[in-house]
Amino acid sequence: MVRVPRAALEDVSEMQLWEGLLVAAMAIAFCHFAFQAIRPAPPAKDDGAVERDRKRALADTVVRSGPWELLEKARPGETFSSLRIDDGLHAFWVARGAGEAVVRRRVLRGCLEGRVGDEPLSGRGVAGYAPLDGGVALFDGSGAVCLTIPENEVTGPEIVRVHEPPPDAPEVAGAPALDVSRATRSHCGGFMHAALVAPRGSAVVAVDLTSGREATVYAGDDPVAAAAVSEDGTGLVLFVGDRVLCAALDADRRATGDAAELLRADAPLVGAPVFRGGRVFVATARGVHDLAWDGRGDGALRYAAPAGDTVAAFALSASGALFVAAGAKTVHPLPEPAPAAVRELAVSPGGDLYCLADHGCLFKYAEAAK
Repeated sequence: MVRVPRAALEDVSEMQLWEGLLVAAMAIAFCHFAFQAIRPAPPAKDDGAVERDRKRALADTVVRSGPWELLEKARPGETFSSLRIDDGLHAFWVARGAGEAVVRRRVLRGCLEGRVGDEPLSGRGVAGYAPLDGGVALFDGSGAVCLTIPENEVTGPEIVRVHEPPPDAPEVAGAPALDVSRATRSHCGGFMHAALVAPRGSAVVAVDLTSGREATVYAGDDPVAAAAVSEDGTGLVLFVGDRVLCAALDADRRATGDAAELLRADAPLVGAPVFRGGRVFVATARGVHDLAWDGRGDGALRYAAPAGDTVAAFALSASGALFVAAGAKTVHPLPEPAPAAVRELAVSPGGDLYCLADHGCLFKYAEAAK
């Protein structure tokens, strides 16, 4: 008889250990399931409560100084400039810090009020910009024209390069104006053939934001510091040295004839021309002038700075109300000075006044429309 060797017996103590661990794990899982089943469910939080909590948290970040509200503070090492407000109730400004400048956008009204987003400039820099359809049209650091498309339900934010500057073109100066007088609305509601108009050396150029074509609006002999196009697209006003000039524009956005002198300033010019209701408003360090842009010569000093004060900025509301920042903090005709030195002013379509102040702060004067 041949003896077949038997397999070695398994270690009984090891088998029992694994069985014990398995039983313990099952017991823990059962206890957790039972606890979740008998625990009362938390009360449902409706959308209204969520929105109230969001607004309460936002209100905690607002600092009030009388009727002034501090909406935004600059980040460490950052300053604000170039405040703009569009018809869609967005505030835009340029934030400059250690790196590239970016355009910030703050929603002023609606369900997203208080939301701030950076326009996706991808390190291009900002030579000047103008709000357009909730985004911005801008000359970047190279002199090219770009459009930013804000975030929507279909795509995220993006930037489109629509124009390349001519070789060896001078840098763009001042804040560009947006000319929509010849623009039409597309099927999706955006502007078609709006133009970005800005000084370039001793000329003023217009770039069609749909085709990218550039046209020379005005050509002179001296550098142009600022330019603006009338609301109906028939007139151009520009700052050249200490002179305010005007020129009529034809159907191709080109100046017809020589530019006429509207004003010879007795103090440094401030900001850029502002067209409103067939009139043009320009500021010097001593006051704000209300002029007829067509060169008829009728004009008046709308606001004169008190002795010792200097005009820093001005803005016009849709109703024609004039706001002037003069001196360190005073804003006329408001009864209370701003809590910091005002550098720029802008008025929303609803009549609310916003300002950029020292150290990079965005303030709102909550009672400006009352």
